[in-house]
Amino acid sequence: MNYIIYSLYGHHKKYIDNILLNSELIPKIYPGWKCKVYYSNTDLSVIEKLKLKKWETIEIKEKYTNQREMINWCQSWRLYSLSDNNEYTIFRDAIQL
Repeated sequence: MNYIIYSLYGHHKKYIDNILLNSELIPKIYPGWKCKVYYSNTDLSVIEKLKLKKWETIEIKEKYTNQREMINWCQSWRLYSLSDNNEYTIFRDAIQL
């Protein structure tokens, strides 16, 4: 299986809007590919919308000492999927279209 992997954290409109737009575009651009998002501290209604689009969602419940530490680590969450047995994997930033 082929996957496109994202990390999503916080409530920044630019990330939320773009990941939702990506959920509309990906089936047209990458037919047959699946999407997965690792998330924490974000609007759960966004996660529910992604689930409706058949995205796999994985909540990260790690505790961080401060916001900066979380921001540094959360960009790496998507790399957890390196241990999956995917044929191909694309790692994307939530802000990318």
